[in-house]
Amino acid sequence: MENILTEANLLAGIHLWRTQKPNWPRDFHNEYYQELSRLKQNGLNANWWRQMVNYLSGWRALRPLTKEEIHGRAVGRLGQLQTTYNHIVASHAGESLNLTTVNWESLEELYSVAFDIKDVNSPVFGSKLCHFILPNAFPVIDRDVIGVDARAYHEYWQFCKVQWTECTEREALQQMLRQAIGEAVHIEYPYSTKVTELCIIGSRV
Repeated sequence: MENILTEANLLAGIHLWRTQKPNWPRDFHNEYYQELSRLKQNGLNANWWRQMVNYLSGWRALRPLTKEEIHGRAVGRLGQLQTTYNHIVASHAGESLNLTTVNWESLEELYSVAFDIKDVNSPVFGSKLCHFILPNAFPVIDRDVIGVDARAYHEYWQFCKVQWTECTEREALQQMLRQAIGEAVHIEYPYSTKVTELCIIGSRV
């Protein structure tokens, strides 16, 4: 399989992000990931979920449902989300959770719970919600810049994992993205998923 995680594709992805997506943050969500970490500190509770619904709406993941409909569908599932998230974290015993260290089998249940909240034939909602919970372990899939085809999300996830783990330029690509962010980068910034996302975007230009 050709590896598309290259400097040329990363630069192309960064360029598209900054020139064709004026509403997307210039810091590649650096500040946003700090906020996600803060919100998660007290658990995946009702307060956390209210903010996630707002974020999911901003990330255009709710349509055709309303915020109120999505909010209500998850109320009874927050405990399951928390339990499944705790299990993933505990099973990796303090290890960083990213595309190098995790496998799909350890993540599948969390994605299934997230997917069932909206329960439509699209991986967009589930991937974005799981990305909010574990940004460095769940790459985002998007109709606009990534594209959605008939593949199940786990197939896209496996593709991203192979691309990242087999990339020989990971350090250089992370440094390029740090320079593009241009400020103090969040200690838990999800390089594995964000570099992969930007390179996929760049490869499609």
